[in-house]
Amino acid sequence: MVRDKSERNNRISRILFLTLSGLFIFFFFASMFYYAYDSIYRKRPSEVNAVVRELNDWTLIHGDEKRKVTLPLLIDGCEDGDVYYISTKLPENIKDGSCVSFYTQRSFDVYVDGELRKHFDRDDADIEGGMSNSVFYFVNLNSEDSGKELLISREALFGASEFKEVFFGDKLGVVSHHVGDNILYYMGAMFLFLLSLAVAVFSIVISILNKKKFPLYQIAEGTAVTALWMMFDGIIFQFVFDNIYINGSMSYLMIMLVPFPFISYVNSLQKGRYRGYHYAFQAITLASFVVFTAMNFMGGPNFITMLSPINFITIFVVVGEVVVLMADMIKLRFRTGYNTVAYGFIFLALFGIAEIISINTRFIRKDGRFVLAGSYVLLLFAFIQQMIDIRNLYREREQAVAANAAKSGFVANMSHEIRTPLNSILGMNELILRDTNDPGIREYAEQIRDSGEILLGLINDVLDISRIEAGSMVSVEERYDTEKMVSNLFAMLKERANVKKLKAKLIITNDIPKTLFGDCLHIKQIVTNFISNAVKYTEKGEITIRAERLPYEDESVCRLKISVQDTGIGIRDEDKKRVFDKFARVEETEKKHIEGTGLGLNVVKQLSDLIGGEVLLESEYGVGSTFAIVINQEIVDEKAMELNKHVEERREEVSNSDLIKMKDHQILVVDDNTLNRRIVEEFLKKSGLIIDLADGGETALSLCERKKYDLILMDHMMPQPDGVETLRRILHDNPCGNAKTPVIVLTANASSESEEMYKKEGFAMYLSKPISPKALNDAIAKFF
Repeated sequence: MVRDKSERNNRISRILFLTLSGLFIFFFFASMFYYAYDSIYRKRPSEVNAVVRELNDWTLIHGDEKRKVTLPLLIDGCEDGDVYYISTKLPENIKDGSCVSFYTQRSFDVYVDGELRKHFDRDDADIEGGMSNSVFYFVNLNSEDSGKELLISREALFGASEFKEVFFGDKLGVVSHHVGDNILYYMGAMFLFLLSLAVAVFSIVISILNKKKFPLYQIAEGTAVTALWMMFDGIIFQFVFDNIYINGSMSYLMIMLVPFPFISYVNSLQKGRYRGYHYAFQAITLASFVVFTAMNFMGGPNFITMLSPINFITIFVVVGEVVVLMADMIKLRFRTGYNTVAYGFIFLALFGIAEIISINTRFIRKDGRFVLAGSYVLLLFAFIQQMIDIRNLYREREQAVAANAAKSGFVANMSHEIRTPLNSILGMNELILRDTNDPGIREYAEQIRDSGEILLGLINDVLDISRIEAGSMVSVEERYDTEKMVSNLFAMLKERANVKKLKAKLIITNDIPKTLFGDCLHIKQIVTNFISNAVKYTEKGEITIRAERLPYEDESVCRLKISVQDTGIGIRDEDKKRVFDKFARVEETEKKHIEGTGLGLNVVKQLSDLIGGEVLLESEYGVGSTFAIVINQEIVDEKAMELNKHVEERREEVSNSDLIKMKDHQILVVDDNTLNRRIVEEFLKKSGLIIDLADGGETALSLCERKKYDLILMDHMMPQPDGVETLRRILHDNPCGNAKTPVIVLTANASSESEEMYKKEGFAMYLSKPISPKALNDAIAKFF
């Protein structure tokens, strides 16, 4: 079951991986296709006609300085607030609806032949906080402006000023030109945002499937915020979202938030080794975001004025994270934890440096192409890192499953090996109890029996836990007689309660159907554990088994509740939550004289989950406890089972079956262990049966060829042929008619699923070692 779940999750992970890989490939080739289209096939409008072109032949006027310049232009040595002018002649034959457009974030005035055509003051921005990000402004022209002088005044800021291109044409043409010139960058940013969302969803789904946190979603958040910043900061967004002021503000808000998810991602990669530094950087990032945003929107300094401290804090945090990463890399810790994504960060850093160089050398509109490419590389490397982590996780799980299977096999083998000599010990001890009247010897023998039963219980619990953890425990559903099941449970309670001189009671409601369909084996195992627990922790009083039918909306289903109530020491409220935990034993000091490992109730809880039941606990400290199993069972026969008295009487009859005499019946006992054969023979000595003994499968087959038996008792684990193979050969080769002879398997294979397996092989019945005289006599009595 565990392996199947792991394989299913692995299959889903591969599908998601292939899907995302397809998205990566699609976005890459889509970008390359557009780049080829943009560079080779699409002609710029300025090369085809005069719809859009850049204006040249400019004159710079700054104070007493007047000289010819070419755009783009950078003016150094300016004081904040200095005004400079550039002028040129407008083209001839201007058509109505034409315009000039330029990119700026500073205050400006535009004059045509001395007439003020447009004025913008950064202190008069439409939102609280002042100036927006740099955007394109349009100044309308008409035919009468043909050949006139165009004069643009600009304000210097931060001790320098730059002036980029000025475009001329109709507005649609200018917009088309800008969109076409920047569409690759904008589409790349949009694709990065969508891809980041897909990667984040992938990471979350994989984390849920595997019940393990994968930090990929954090870096996906970081690249998504980066993509949003690029889109808000890009030229095209101005034409998509017409409010240029909000556009600029969103750009600053995004850039301040970019470091936060990346810091969380690095902290997860480093498994908290430097969490103090990461938390400090995150606190600085959040404080910067809150303070600068509040100042901008509350009438204080705006984002443009605060650009230097914003950049300084952002760079400080980024450099700090790089130092922390380098510290881990120097110690070579990244090799085993995140070597792939470390290379992704290196590539992003290199692309960032290239972006800075590009901005400062080309001196044209910033487009972020290098940062965009670096973000793609980082996201791809982080995605590969997660797939490596998932592969390693599945390998570890497969190794764990294999180790669990090996452990389960070892425990099962040890259980068999321990049960075999234990069968001899308890069997011989039973013969001593039967044949001696010496009080001292009987006392010793009873102590051996009690200790043997405790050891047997421990073996059963360990075997069940091992099988559950290995996923080899399965639910076995079949039709069963509720009266018979409850009778067996009550007989077991009476037998164990009599030893401690406790009163045993049985209460059954008269509406429980006679025949149900469900997992009777595991229900009995759960209630048996309840009984063992009740007897163990009850020194005086009574223990009651109660079987009842609870109301349920589906009339074809019986909601069965079986509870075991005792008058033992009870459980404190604070201990109730952990009584079902593995190895948990509450009240250790008070209960140190009581044997136990704390596995029994944990087995109960896991078995209940396996068969779809619910375990309930009610307890009052010092008064007693009630453990119950509630489970839905399909109704086969609506007829109600018999009342309490009949159940008790029927159980008493069965419990006295060891007095039955079975003279003249031929029986064959097959076991490779001499002592085990002798014990079975001694147990059946007074029954009147005619017993033959066989020391293995071949001897048994030889005897079956010469003689017809009424019943065969056969051990499973024998040298070749084993008990199963011997049965198969008896069924297919039966000169004396033994193919119809019932065969009871005697085995140390004590798992709860074994009975079903043996039935499928053709055995008439299953008896687990160590075998008691009573269980053996009861089993044989069913066939005579």
